[in-house]
Amino acid sequence: GETGARLRRARIQAGGLAVLISAVVFSGFHYVGAGADLFVWKEFVYRAIGGAILGVIFILRGFGVVVYTHAAYDLLVFFFFPLVWP
Repeated sequence: GETGARLRRARIQAGGLAVLISAVVFSGFHYVGAGADLFVWKEFVYRAIGGAILGVIFILRGFGVVVYTHAAYDLLVFFFFPLVWP
């Protein structure tokens, strides 16, 4: 009924807000610590989009799939990025 629809809408809104916040935090953590990158807006937004994608994957599939997805991305960048960027 109406209560179920309201609950579904609230869960979607909460999930969306959680994805948005976690994406910004995910991107921000790349600029903290000893091996931190220099802050560049374009890179921050790129990483935030990646964080949002990982957040949606987390909601749909769980933590393990997010870890494997991030690791696969890191390996692709590590091995293939030097080949396409002189």
